[in-house]
Amino acid sequence: MQCHAIRDAPAACRLRQCLRASMLAVTSLRFSSSCVSVGLYWKRGPMQRSGVALIPQRGISMASYIRMAQLAEEQGYDSLWGGESNGLELFTFLGVLLSQTRRLKVAPGIASIFTRTPALMAMSMATLHAIAPHRTLLGLGVSTRIIVGNWHGLTWDHPLERTAEYVQLLRQGLRGERLMHQGTYYHSEHFRLGVEPPGDVPI
Repeated sequence: MQCHAIRDAPAACRLRQCLRASMLAVTSLRFSSSCVSVGLYWKRGPMQRSGVALIPQRGISMASYIRMAQLAEEQGYDSLWGGESNGLELFTFLGVLLSQTRRLKVAPGIASIFTRTPALMAMSMATLHAIAPHRTLLGLGVSTRIIVGNWHGLTWDHPLERTAEYVQLLRQGLRGERLMHQGTYYHSEHFRLGVEPPGDVPI
C-alpha cells in the first residue's frame, strides 16, 4: 500500500495523477484539511474492478467532491463509496454524485443498520435508484458503540443477530414486497415502497 500526502496543488489535478498511478495497485490517498481523504481498492479475479472511497471532511465544497467523482469515472473506476459518521448525510451526498456522473456506481460504505430502519433504508436506496437506475451498491455495517449510543442515543447490542434479520427484511423491501415482519429486533407491518423498487441491489 502507498500513501500520498497532497497539500499544495489543486485537488483535481493531483487526484487525476494519483488515480492514473493507482490502476495497478491498491493505493490510499490522504489530502490535507483543504481537500479530502480518498481510498482506493483493487479486487483481483476474473472480473477486476476498482473503486474510490470519498470521506467527507470539513471545508470541502460539494463542487470539489463532484469533480473528484467525475475524474474517477474518467479514469475507468467502477464504483464510488461514501463514508458517514458526523459529516454530510450519506444518501444525499451520494445522490448528488450520481446526478453528476454517467456510469459510476455509488454505494454507502458503510451505512449503519442502527440509525436507519430497514424501511427507511429501502426508501433511501429507492431514491438513488430513481436518480440513476441500477447504479447502486449497498454496504451495511453496525457502526460503533460511541456513534450509535453516545451520539444517537440508541442501544448498540447483538450486532450479528441484528444484521442477519435486517438484511433479510431489507431485501424484501428492495424488491417491492409488502413487509409483514415481527422479529426479535425489527417490526414492520404493511410497509411497501410506493415507487419503483431498486430490486436485488448487491449488499
